[in-house]
Amino acid sequence: MIVSAFARPFQKVFLGFFLMLFSSSLSAQVTTDPEVRKVFEYLYSYQLVKADSAVEEGLKRHPQLAEWSLLKATVVWWQIVSGNLDSEEWNDSFIDHLKRCERKVKAADKDDPQSTYNTILLHAMRTRFDLLKTNYLSAVNHLNASIDRISDSFEQEPEYPAFYLTSGLYYYFMEQAYAEYPLMRPYLFFYPDGDKEKGLEYLSRMTRSEDVFLRTEANYFLMRIYHDVDSNQVKAEEFVKRLLNEHPSNLMYRFYLIKIYWAQGENDKANAEVVKYKSMIDASSQLSEVQKLHMYAILTDDDS
Repeated sequence: MIVSAFARPFQKVFLGFFLMLFSSSLSAQVTTDPEVRKVFEYLYSYQLVKADSAVEEGLKRHPQLAEWSLLKATVVWWQIVSGNLDSEEWNDSFIDHLKRCERKVKAADKDDPQSTYNTILLHAMRTRFDLLKTNYLSAVNHLNASIDRISDSFEQEPEYPAFYLTSGLYYYFMEQAYAEYPLMRPYLFFYPDGDKEKGLEYLSRMTRSEDVFLRTEANYFLMRIYHDVDSNQVKAEEFVKRLLNEHPSNLMYRFYLIKIYWAQGENDKANAEVVKYKSMIDASSQLSEVQKLHMYAILTDDDS
């Protein structure tokens, strides 16, 4: 059975591909809304409680918009990966808001780019959640649904710039999967071809975007690609420093700077950043004690 036969490579490759599930970028169209921008300002500065309060206010004012249910799921995701992975309350909330988003998307114009993008992201986010929970059959189903809509969006990138992110990630990781896992090729045959060079070009294009959210997400994806996949730590350092220049209080970006320094053998620099990182955790009023312990623990977790 494909799910059991390819579970580990599937998890590694597509967990990378669905970095977008934490992707915070909804689209240039949406992030021009000052209410949405405020939520992302809180997220990028790692003020998770304030982000949750802001998104709740937005949901009250815009209960009919799929984007706000998706944004709520994004905020909840940040809570989950910041130490609430085993919280039934946060896990249930995440699934609930994705389902609400899906119902609203189904009621919208399926040919509208925003609707297509929302569908891509909601299935991408559910895929990564299922991978994290090792629910591989469900992950495959949501993966297929997301890729179907990504395929629909190809060639629409100039009109809807957020598609440069989803297309860029698709092109990069599809070729990566084909090259690294020959046993998966019969399965990948049914998907559109990958193209790593094109994928990197699309992501690099968005690092020059005037939209702070498209720019931030593109820098984040490229940092993760160079750190986790290509093992080019010099390039990874370049992109994580771009992130920290814009969002110096983001704990996760600083965590990755530490990891990148360790990967380069720059232990003195890494240790200096560890001191900053721990001080930021201790000073945070936005993290619970459980989350603070988690943020400390990932420093010694080889799988993080």
